[in-house]
Amino acid sequence: MKTTASIDNFAGLSGDENTPLVWRKLRPDEAIMAYQLHLAANADTPAGLVRPDDLAHFIANIQDQGHTLGCFVNDKEMVAYGILSMEPTNNSKLCKLLALPEAELANFASLDGAAALAPWRGNRLHRESIQARLVIGREQQRRYIGATVSPENINSVRGLLEAGFCIRNFAYLYGGLARLVMLLDLDAPLSSWTLCEAVVANDHAGHQAALAKAWLGYGLSETRSGVCQVLYGVQKIG
Repeated sequence: MKTTASIDNFAGLSGDENTPLVWRKLRPDEAIMAYQLHLAANADTPAGLVRPDDLAHFIANIQDQGHTLGCFVNDKEMVAYGILSMEPTNNSKLCKLLALPEAELANFASLDGAAALAPWRGNRLHRESIQARLVIGREQQRRYIGATVSPENINSVRGLLEAGFCIRNFAYLYGGLARLVMLLDLDAPLSSWTLCEAVVANDHAGHQAALAKAWLGYGLSETRSGVCQVLYGVQKIG
């Protein structure tokens, strides 16, 4: 995806000339809009797939602990959002899970929530929300971007892996929800990989076993029967 140097004019690529989509930072008075979208978008989501967030989460990530982006149709109707968080408590926990030194906390931010209304899914809005938030991460001089995602949330896993994130840990977070813990180093060159094992996406024990061997998750594949697998391997040197 082509991104701009600043989020102020990040135009959504999924709209046509009749329904232009534009991502912009939300104002404090728009926190309630993002919260209501969160509730609507996840009303029928299976338990555990998405972390339920309260209004305070959105207020904090607009006012002083992060940046929340909204995707607007004709700059009127918000159809998606994405959060980039600088909140130190949760980010410190993620740094530990990602084996980053505490000193890197000032260089770290996390993708801390995203959703799109059902009629707009399938328009690559999740991928756009990732790229738009990476623009902000660079603006804020954050080298490392973390994320957590349910192994069963295949669309989100795929979007993050395609953006260059890799799976570095598995943990039960947010009151016991299974999560893949992922990291993107914005300063690192593109990697090539040697495949070691393909793990069925919903095989929690398989993820843990692969990570225990110091392998990283770097891609997805699908079997002939349509089963989604996470590819684990090691980075090639040279």
